Amino acid sequence: MNFLEQLPFILVVSIVAGIVYPWITFAFQLTFIIGRILFSIGYTKCGPGARVPGALIMDVVILGVFCLSIASLVKIW
Repeated sequence: MNFLEQLPFILVVSIVAGIVYPWITFAFQLTFIIGRILFSIGYTKCGPGARVPGALIMDVVILGVFCLSIASLVKIW
């Protein structure tokens, strides 16, 4: 359910950021996928405490893409 909560936000800000910065946004999305995989593996293999590295990666990516989307909107206007 955590992933479904984040998905609409990450998709919208990625689309906005990708208008001006497509390759950087692509790199952020690949990093988000890696974080999501680490989150899932850590949670299923070792329990809730092991999901932290993946969650941190995803949180940094969400913050980065959000800032990039704001920069994209500023550059467009």
